[in-house]
Amino acid sequence: MKKSVFLLASLMLCLISGTVFAECAARAVYRAPEIPKLNETSFEQVVKLGQDVRDYMDDADRRLEKCGNKASPLSHNLAIGRMERVAKAYNELAVFYNQTNLAAN
Repeated sequence: MKKSVFLLASLMLCLISGTVFAECAARAVYRAPEIPKLNETSFEQVVKLGQDVRDYMDDADRRLEKCGNKASPLSHNLAIGRMERVAKAYNELAVFYNQTNLAAN
């Protein structure tokens, strides 16, 4: 009986600690700037958004690094994926406005 209680308590502790560590990675990337759709932006907004995205990436990278080995590989990869999606969405806007700007000149 004592062994089964100990085993159950150990299992619960593992599950709880895994969730806490996964939250570290999730918290590291949760403040992503909202990337608007192309038809909802102007060149000036994209320029300002560029600094917001760079600040977010730097902050998220530092926070994720602090998680270290606490975060599971899965939660770490999910966090990196979130950062990549934000960067990709911003880059699509920047490429469009850069091409538009080059065509106008």
